[in-house]
Formats: sequence, structure tokens, C-alpha cells
Amino acid sequence: MKNVHILRNILKFGLFLGFGIFIAWWFIKDLDAESRQQMVASFRNANYGIVGIALILGVLSFWIRAKRWQMQMESMNYFPKPKNVVMAVMVGYFANLAFPRLGEVVRCGLLDKHEKIPTAKTIGTVITERLLDTVCFFILLIWVLAIQFSLLSDYAMENFTGLYEKFTNPEFIKKLVILAGFGILAFAFFIFFLRKKIAHTKLYLKVKELILHLWEGLISLKNLKQPGMFIVYTIALWLCYYLMAYIVFFAVAETSNLPLSSGLACLVFGTIGIIVTPGGIGLYPVIIANTLLLYGIAQPVGFALGWLIWTSQNIIIVLVGLASLVLMPILNRKKS
Repeated sequence: MKNVHILRNILKFGLFLGFGIFIAWWFIKDLDAESRQQMVASFRNANYGIVGIALILGVLSFWIRAKRWQMQMESMNYFPKPKNVVMAVMVGYFANLAFPRLGEVVRCGLLDKHEKIPTAKTIGTVITERLLDTVCFFILLIWVLAIQFSLLSDYAMENFTGLYEKFTNPEFIKKLVILAGFGILAFAFFIFFLRKKIAHTKLYLKVKELILHLWEGLISLKNLKQPGMFIVYTIALWLCYYLMAYIVFFAVAETSNLPLSSGLACLVFGTIGIIVTPGGIGLYPVIIANTLLLYGIAQPVGFALGWLIWTSQNIIIVLVGLASLVLMPILNRKKS
């Protein structure tokens, strides 16, 4: 059974990885010789000293996430060593490159091993942490859509006229709301009347366990000793994510004069690429290239910039992740 689970994860990873690589190939194959030369020139002439600053910001973002996570555990009266929390987070990021969401379980398991904090409880804090990040993402998405509504709507009308008219049609929106409401009521009806029959099924027990873990995580936010500092760390974390992308704009001459809003748009839409494929491989640069089209940047240049941002972020994940994976057991063994 365990082997089947591993095989399923490998197949899932291969599917998403293959999708990302296919998207990148599909984009490049349509470029003519001049566009490919333009893309190569963007790589060759980039200022890699500026890219190095993005690497430093990447490390800072790991530390901030670790500090925020540590506050959640302290609210449950667990006080892990800061170095172990930081290294667990770094290893988690590294594991996510192989299998999305695996890193969340790995970092919880590492703290269980080295700090004796029950994995079930730390998973609750991670679920809450991810929910909080999702809320932050949607706030930024709404912000981008609001401040650049004219630009984005013009682009949508120009390239997706049929879809734009459909999704802005009041009748379509009304039908969508009714359908969603019916679906929610049907699900609630199903759960209420069949709860006794499904109470012992594996799916029901997993959902119940997930809710209990989530509740523990929510309680960890409720009992924070420094809620104000927790909010500061959350804002600082997303600021790092933004700067990690926007600073690289200055490494390429053609994008060095773009406004702050362009970096915000790339952060939001690029995050979608990271969610869809493992670490955003292949898809992330394509999304950045198409986003920067809105600001008059040629696709080959935008594609090169997307790869620079993606590479800088993932190089630091691999370097610090591997280092933490090696050092964590050594440092804790010495302490023992």
C-alpha cells in the first residue's frame, strides 16, 4: 500500500513537471531567430550582482517564516531552538521542489524528531499558516485587479473578448451564484443525513482529523503572545517575496524602468504558476513574460527575466535546503 502511495506521488509529480516543461517548450518553439537572440542577450547582459541581492532576500524570507512559525508553537507552550525551526523551514522548501506540499510534512517531522513537538500539532499550525498566506495572496490579487483594472480589462478585451463578455455578463454571474449555492446546500444535505453511515469511512476520518488539526492551529493564533509582531512578520514576508522579484527587474536594462505596480502584478500572477507546477518550473517564466507584455516589454526579454527570477529563488532554496538537511542532525547530535 505504501509503495502504491509513493508511485502515485511520483506520477503526480511527473505529470505536473511534464506540464511545466511542455509550456516552456511551447513558448520557445514559436520564437523566431531574432527573438531567441534577444532572449539570449538579456541573459548575457544581465547584472548578476543585483540578482545576488535577490538571493539574500530569499534567505531573509526563510528566517522570517521560521520566526513567525516559532511564535505559533510558543503559543502552544512549545519552545523549540530557533536554529532548528529555521533549518526545518529550509529543508521544507527544498522538499517542496520534489513534491508540492511534501515540505510541510517534512518540516513538522523534523521538529518532532529534534524537538519532540508532536507532528499532529505542528501540522495544525502549518495549515493555518498556509490559510493565512492564501488570504494575503487574495488581498494582493484584488489590489492588483483594482489598481490596474483599466490595463487588465483592455488586455482581456483584446485577447479574450468572448470570455471577458461572458464573465462580465450579469445573467452569467447570477447563474454561477445560484449553481454554487445549490452545490453547497446539496453537500450540507448529504453530510447531515448520511453522517452516521460515513462516520467510519477513511475519507470522513481524514477530514475530521484535518479539522481537528486546523482547530489547534487556529487556537495557536488566538493565544499568540505578540500578535502585533506576528502581523509585522507576515507583512515583512510578503514584502520579501515582492522585492525578490522586483529587484531582478533592475538586472535587465529593458525592465529597469518599470513601475512598482509591474512587480506586484508579477508577484501575484507568478505565484499562480508556482502553485500549478512544482516550484513553477517552465510555467513561471511564461507567466512573467505575458504579464510584462502589458507594460510593453517584448516576450523574449520577459521570458529571460522570468527565468532569472525563478532561478535566483530556486538556487537559494537548493543551497540552504541541502545545507540544513546535512547540518541539522550533526548540530543536534553534538548538542546531545
